[in-house]
This record gives sequence, structure tokens and C-alpha cells, in this order.
Amino acid sequence: MLVVHGWRARWSLLLGLPILVALTACGHTTRDYEEYHRIISSGTFSARDIPSEETTFSESELLQKGYVSIGVIDIVSEKQPDLNGIKRDAARKGADLIKAEISSQQGHQLTKTCMDMLSQSNDMTGGGGNNFAECEKYSTEKAAVNLSIVKGSLWRRDQQ
Repeated sequence: MLVVHGWRARWSLLLGLPILVALTACGHTTRDYEEYHRIISSGTFSARDIPSEETTFSESELLQKGYVSIGVIDIVSEKQPDLNGIKRDAARKGADLIKAEISSQQGHQLTKTCMDMLSQSNDMTGGGGNNFAECEKYSTEKAAVNLSIVKGSLWRRDQQ
């Protein structure tokens, strides 16, 4: 609670917004990886009512058993894979089975943060005369990130 002229006033998030913008504007993170979650089917198939099952059969064994490949699984994430969620997504794409391999890989991110945010420079272009925060000293932090990689395929019983 903030008291203004004897009145109670609630702290507004809007009052802190300029400070928040200034703080986020002075930091920058770059990554040598991209996170994505792709479960793609090669056509339009009716969704399955139950989650797909995971199989360990080889592709040739699946073909002999009457299954056809209908799509791919391609996921890179900092989070551990949710295999149950992948199975549900695959069923929505029409897959009866999934064949998936889970591995890990290390990625890196570089975070650059301004250390002297209060320094300013005057920008007189266009007659504006505005003051803009300018950073002269940065702190750089390099961090390793463990990535989960899921590669696989979607399989559906051939209805021919």
C-alpha cells in the first residue's frame, strides 16, 4: 500500500512499467539453438480416440504388420519431453503408433546485461533533444543448456 496525501493508494503495475521496460531493454540473450515442437502428418487423417502407443518394432516390421508411415515427430526443447503429450498429439493427427527416439544435446546461451544503466546520452537529431539510456559497461554470462531431442515417426494401420 502506498499513502498519498493521507489517502491509501494501491501500487499500480503501470507505475512500475517504465522501470520494467528500462530493465528489460538493457539485457539481451542470444542462443545457438532454437526450440520447436513439431508433430506433422503427411495428410489429413481422422483423429484417434485414445493416445497413440509407442512401439519398438523396426520400420520394416511395421510395414509387414500393415502399418504405413504418416508423419514425423521433431522436437527440441529445454524441458524434458512429455511422452504422454506427444502420444495425445500424434493421436489427434491420426496415428495409431509412434516410434520415437529421445536424446540430449547441449546448447549455449549468452546473456549480455548493462551494468551502468543510469548513464545517458542526448539525441539532438530532428530537434527532439530527448535523453536515452545508453550503456557503457556490460556483463556477459555464458551458460550451457541441456536440450531434449525427440525424433520419430507416426504410424497408422493401413485401411486398404
